[in-house]
Amino acid sequence: MLGGTLAVPQELGHWGLILGMLIVPTLISMPALFSAVQRLGAARASLLTTTDPLWALLFAALLLGEPLGPSQIAGGALILGGAVLAQSRRSTQRLSAL
Repeated sequence: MLGGTLAVPQELGHWGLILGMLIVPTLISMPALFSAVQRLGAARASLLTTTDPLWALLFAALLLGEPLGPSQIAGGALILGGAVLAQSRRSTQRLSAL
C-alpha cells in the first residue's frame, strides 16, 4: 500500500499530468457517448452508461490489482443484472407503451 500525505503538486510537470488525466478521458468518453446516442438512441445509450461502475471495478481489479471482495462482486452482479433486466423485451415493450 502506498503511504504519504495528500499535497498540492508543486511542479509544473505534475500539473500537466493532472490536466492530462482530466482532459484525455473527456476527449474519449464524450464523443463515444454522443456516437452511442446517435447509433443506439438515448434510452439504450443511457442504459450502457449505467454499467460504468462495473467497468471501473473490473479495470481496478485487472490493472491496479485491487482486491475484489464479496460486496464488490455482489454489486457488480446487481449492476449487470439490472442492465440485462432493463434491456429485456418486456421492459422495452412496457417503456414504448408509455
